[in-house]
Amino acid sequence: MAEYCINVEKVYDWITFDWHKQLCAIVPCPSHIVTDDVCGNFLLSNVNEKVKLWESTLDDPISGTISLNLEYGDLSYLSVFINGKEVETEGMQLSQTSRNIRMLEVRLNRPSLPIRGKYCLILHYNFFHFPNMNKEVIEVEDKAVKLTCKEIASRKCKEIRLPDGRLIILQEVFLLIEGAIKLIYEGKACVVPFKFTRTLLLCAPAGTKVVCDLISFHSQVTHVRRSKDCYRIDLEVDLCIEVKVVYKTTVKVPANQCLPRIAGVDIEEQ
Repeated sequence: MAEYCINVEKVYDWITFDWHKQLCAIVPCPSHIVTDDVCGNFLLSNVNEKVKLWESTLDDPISGTISLNLEYGDLSYLSVFINGKEVETEGMQLSQTSRNIRMLEVRLNRPSLPIRGKYCLILHYNFFHFPNMNKEVIEVEDKAVKLTCKEIASRKCKEIRLPDGRLIILQEVFLLIEGAIKLIYEGKACVVPFKFTRTLLLCAPAGTKVVCDLISFHSQVTHVRRSKDCYRIDLEVDLCIEVKVVYKTTVKVPANQCLPRIAGVDIEEQ
């Protein structure tokens, strides 16, 4: 029998370990700019009485333009407050633009005939669309899980005493393992990245390579919560990861040459 050389990966060590983690995904909700026109009339007759004309009920800032017109008289009789701060006024009209409008107030400063006027606000703000998001409509793609690992520090040799009293030398290997999970909802995808470090004692002499593979994966959505502009998705992840220490080498094996099996030949006939 002749001898042949073949290229193989020599395995120095081979282990598996489990990893359990709770992850969180933040899914922003789509939004668009909405414009509203708000107008109203006011009548002031009591001196030094501050009258609230408009106040926002939204948490997010509202931008826009405020205009104020008097039917008679002039604005010198009034104080105008935007967000509680007095603004300068003159004449019979006021027009002011602000990036954050929360409240509009006016106050009659001195005795006069009742002052009648009209105010208008052109407001711009984000309107968020919240999809029907719950645990039942979110799908976790098992095949979309990706896993990579790399060493993040030099290996350190350690003496390990076996149960029978013998001493062996193993290497302490520091790994950074990264991956990503894909969530599907309403035909859209959300990628949830994760990473962690793991220190392993392996038979990993100089020149060997550490490789990782995902053996099994399980994940489930545990909670879905809505905030003012996004959803928070909590999920639990369980991974079984295989770690090998390999070295590419050439080995000599005894073998005989043979012809490939003829295609279509029934095995039972052979």
